[in-house]
Amino acid sequence: MNSMMINLWTALTFFGALLVGFVVIRLREQQDNTPANRVRGHLNTMLGLDEAPKAAPEPAPESNAALFGDLRRGESPIAAWLAERRERLLTVSGGKPQIFVAVVLTLAVVLGLCLAWLLPLSTWGWPVLLLIDPVLLLMFCYRWMIGRYQKRFLKQFPDALDLIIRAVRAGVPANQAITAAGKEFDAPLGTEFCLMGDALQLGVDLQEVLNEAEARIEVPDFSFFCVCLLLQRETGGQLTETLENLAQIIRVRCDMGMKARALTGEARAASKVIGVIPFLVMGMLWYINPDYILPLFVTASGLVILKLAIVLVAGGLFLISHLSNLKV
Repeated sequence: MNSMMINLWTALTFFGALLVGFVVIRLREQQDNTPANRVRGHLNTMLGLDEAPKAAPEPAPESNAALFGDLRRGESPIAAWLAERRERLLTVSGGKPQIFVAVVLTLAVVLGLCLAWLLPLSTWGWPVLLLIDPVLLLMFCYRWMIGRYQKRFLKQFPDALDLIIRAVRAGVPANQAITAAGKEFDAPLGTEFCLMGDALQLGVDLQEVLNEAEARIEVPDFSFFCVCLLLQRETGGQLTETLENLAQIIRVRCDMGMKARALTGEARAASKVIGVIPFLVMGMLWYINPDYILPLFVTASGLVILKLAIVLVAGGLFLISHLSNLKV
């Protein structure tokens, strides 16, 4: 068995172990998240049946059902960090993280094989590639999914605020208006507002529901909405006027973001063209005269030039993307 087959089987074993571990974790989560277990856990939390007897009374925590709150006693920081990222992935993926992980693992295998074919690595290079490739790809896809989730949520949020404003003016309580907004809109906003409405109907405190939703969504405009609801509950005042101003601000920011994308469209298009041209030129040269470009892959100096070119092109594309991504 040659070195290429050994590397291939190593990669397949690595990603197969990751996939099996993810499936086991997912099955355990599904077992814990059955309706009966969720209802039982919620009732135990509300009645305090899941707490062990204590020798002396202790001050009650601020939130018994905090999703991303303080670390539990005896829980390591790494486990808490992984649990937070898992819940975040569950939110941004629409409740289907297994599809996301499967796609990322497939892309990681394909990318690793392509890099192995283009860049012959030494014995220590393969383990580094097997560790870095899936991690970097997972981070990139995770950030991309968060950005897509936030854009879709902000696109629906002003219309949801208008619906809540009309409902409150008609005399409907804010809790029922949130439930109605969840039923009227599609995911992701509809899903989050339905969760909030269901929790409010079960008797969970408004502040606790808003804190959990804010931790799941992580959108600044939604945080302003939560602050408005809490201030109105504590101090009173005109909730409709505050929500109207918030909806207007969100629409103006969205318009400014679209204008910024239009102004930076040339730079973004140029970055895509610059990234595609080297591969097109190499493909054409390989098709026309393979002997002309073959030294780039089989000689030591050619491999050094190829690696340096990949690093420079990737760095240039990242720099252009960062400069053209204007935050509004």
